[in-house]
Order: sequence, then C-alpha cells, then structure tokens
Amino acid sequence: MTNALPPAIDDATAQRVLDATGFRGADLIALEGYPDAEHPDEVVFLSGSYVTGQANPWSDIDLFVVGTRGPATDRHMDASTNQVVPHFLDGKRIDWEYWRPETITDLAERLAAHQLGSGQSIQGASFLLIELILVHRIRIGWPLQNADGFAALQAQFDWAHFAAFLTEEAIRHLDAEVEDLIGMRKGGDRTSALWVARQVVDVNVEAYLHSLGGTDPVAKWRVRNLEALEPSPRHDRLKAEYARLMYPDLAFLLEGDNWHGYVEEVLEFSNRVSAWAQG
Repeated sequence: MTNALPPAIDDATAQRVLDATGFRGADLIALEGYPDAEHPDEVVFLSGSYVTGQANPWSDIDLFVVGTRGPATDRHMDASTNQVVPHFLDGKRIDWEYWRPETITDLAERLAAHQLGSGQSIQGASFLLIELILVHRIRIGWPLQNADGFAALQAQFDWAHFAAFLTEEAIRHLDAEVEDLIGMRKGGDRTSALWVARQVVDVNVEAYLHSLGGTDPVAKWRVRNLEALEPSPRHDRLKAEYARLMYPDLAFLLEGDNWHGYVEEVLEFSNRVSAWAQG
C-alpha cells in the first residue's frame, strides 16, 4: 500500500514563499524529492534572509529538513552536526540542510538545562554557532511540508530563555573585551586598542538586541537588526552612537594621543548600553 502524499503547502505560505524568493515552494522542495509519500513526517521549512526580508540578489535560499531520510542525491557535504546539499535553480543557489530529530531534541534539552547566572558553563562553549543559527531559524521559519511537525519543533524551545541565554553569552564576551581594552589603553597599545574598541561597541549592541528578545546570532545582520528597532529616544541615540563609534575618523585617532579619548567614549558607551541590556 502506497502512503498518501503529505498535505500541500497552504495557499498563504505558498504566496509568501513566491513573493519572498521568486520561486514556487513546490518547485523548491521538489529539488530534493519532496513531498515524499514514503516519509510524510519529514519537516521541510524555508528560513534565513528571505524570510526576514534581509536577502540581497546574491543571497542563497536556505531550506531545512528535520527527519530521517537524508539527502536525495550523493552531492551532499557531511559534518558532525548535519548534512548540506547545494542545488541551483535558474541561477540561484539553493542550500539544503538536513538535521536529525534527535539533534533538535538535544539542542532543546541543553538550552532548557542552562541555568542563567549560574556560572557553570564557559562562554562560547555551550553550543556551536551553527546550532544557535539553526535554533533561530526554526523560530522564524515557514513550513513547506508537515506544518504540524514544524510547530512541534518550535514548541520544544522557550524563546525567552533562548534570548536570555544569548544576552548572557554576549555580556560575558563583552567583559573579556572590556578587560582587554582597558589593559591596552594602560599599556599604550594603540593599534590593538582601536580594533578591540570596535569589538566592544558591536558586542554591546549584540547584547542589547538579545535583551529585547532578538535571537538572531548572525553577526552580519546586527546592523540591520539595530536599524529595525522602533524609533525612541533610547534607540535613536543608540543607532547614532553606534554609527559614530564603529566608523570613527581613523586619521584623527592616529594623531598623538587622540585615541585615548575615543577609548574613553567607547567605555562610557559600554557602561551605559550593557546596563540597559542587563536591566
């Protein structure tokens, strides 16, 4: 007896996918043989920059599968975490990522077990970056097969706890960067201090965005996420100071001791923004 095909993509999602990517969802998932009557429980979803509206003409389309079947072709790349299969459709690269259901459960359990403020973990060691990106992309994705299964994946995660975890990680990273910056200033290491100062500015904004509930761990979208904040006196000030401190007049800072004043401004910015993030 042949299994029935999974339900078709609902009309609203199909239109969103077409509007966002320029391709029909059915044509995208057909690249890897979906819908698959032998594996109707496989979860297939679109996520990444086409979902958030941050894509550019060169952006890849990112599709994800959570299931047991594995790639339909032998052109896949294997890692300890997942498998990736590249496709091209009308000149556009389509990247498929295959993940196992037990991996998602493990990620959810590890996140739930993390005790905020306990100091029992090492900053940056609890999750790989690719794992954090996947969790975020599960949060924002659009299901293309097995919408109920996709909703069940999302339900495994506490998004507020995830955002709080990312905030804590950023603050711990910030502490190390600030310590380095103060030491470089006192030691007269102008070249290193100027580089680290920009790191301090950026990580402060990372922590602040997460403190508002944002869960995007991808650094390249940080400025876009900052720009997307609703206008307010605080946000307007943050955006203006971020731009000024991230892109200073380098020629001026390389004259004499001018860089000292810049470092002091960065440290003052850090004290204020990190207090907002932790408040």
